[in-house]
Amino acid sequence: MRNLNRSLIAVLSGAAMLLASPYSFADYGCTGTVGYLGISSDGRVTVALTNVTPVHLICSIEQQGTFTMSVPSCKATYAAFLAARLAGKTMVVYYHETGLTCATLPSWGAVPSVYFVEGPN
Repeated sequence: MRNLNRSLIAVLSGAAMLLASPYSFADYGCTGTVGYLGISSDGRVTVALTNVTPVHLICSIEQQGTFTMSVPSCKATYAAFLAARLAGKTMVVYYHETGLTCATLPSWGAVPSVYFVEGPN
């Protein structure tokens, strides 16, 4: 019976980890409406959340390069940002980036560590 209890606890603990939100592992998240959304001729996606972040690069729809986000995920993310901008909804962008905050992201610089994007909300 004791082994059954331990097994049950192990299974429940594993299930709880699976249910933990993927963005809970990010260093910080920035929330706001989409103030700027652009895509360059080489496929780099740039965004800014109104009064929250400067314009910065988050991924590429052409090649992953040093970005954390894959090309298919970047395409879906661009579509989500576009939908949010058209609807006036908010987005949340989560980063694995130490030493920075939403306000200190490098203006027009690449922030390759976008971990998770939530929205439109």
